[in-house]
Amino acid sequence: MDSSDLQTCRSFLKERGRSRPTAVLFWFVLRGFLATNMSHKQWRDWVSPDIDYIKACPDLPIAPD
Repeated sequence: MDSSDLQTCRSFLKERGRSRPTAVLFWFVLRGFLATNMSHKQWRDWVSPDIDYIKACPDLPIAPD
């Protein structure tokens, strides 16, 4: 992790109203374990069909449904 990665993470979370440092660190650590973003089906099942899909990790692909 370098400062540019952390700044990217902070900016991404701040744009979505999540600016607390713990949220930033959690997102960054979790990103290191992920190979893909949720699929659109996973989003509908686990988050909500009423909330528009958000690609949590911009540099990762979206998993196929």
